[in-house]
Amino acid sequence: MGRRRPQVFINVPFDEKYERLYVALIAGLAGLDANPRCSLEVPTTKDRLRRVFNLLRSCDLSIHDLCRVQLSRDKPRCPRFNMSFETGLAVALFLSGSRKPWYILEEDRYRLLKSLSDLKGYEVNAHEGTPEGMLGVMLDIFPWDPHQPDPDALRQMYQGLRKASSQIKKENGNDLFRPRSFRMLRYAAEDIAKRVKRETSSY
Repeated sequence: MGRRRPQVFINVPFDEKYERLYVALIAGLAGLDANPRCSLEVPTTKDRLRRVFNLLRSCDLSIHDLCRVQLSRDKPRCPRFNMSFETGLAVALFLSGSRKPWYILEEDRYRLLKSLSDLKGYEVNAHEGTPEGMLGVMLDIFPWDPHQPDPDALRQMYQGLRKASSQIKKENGNDLFRPRSFRMLRYAAEDIAKRVKRETSSY
């Protein structure tokens, strides 16, 4: 019987500009034998906040990308609070005794000191806005073991999922951030990760 795959709550921007990083994150997690979970799985109901919280609480760790701190382009112009709010839920769980790890991601390592100074002193994992940076962050977060794919293998997984994501997006109303799109991406990522591992001589 294989070991249980860690469940990872991902808290990221749902917008077109973030698509490449989103695909890289899911590819990286699948390649590292982790199962991404997110609020897209939770139905839109009046009890949605409780369900998001319960999903977060059920996961083994959480990843929070706070790279969207600027004002929106559309009126009324305002910052987006969903990511920081869900980060606060994860931090509250940790401080209340759950001890489940949570990780902060950002595009700019030093911006968090201005945007969320309460987290001063906590490590910021900077992906620099690139898929390669995101894959590097995943390798930093997950402890090394002899069966972990190397950066080249992870890049192959990302490239494969990036190609698959175009079709997934097309099949789902040109929207990669729908619940069905997320399920399809997760399934495709697992399939691609298995194939790349079989084809890589070190496995």
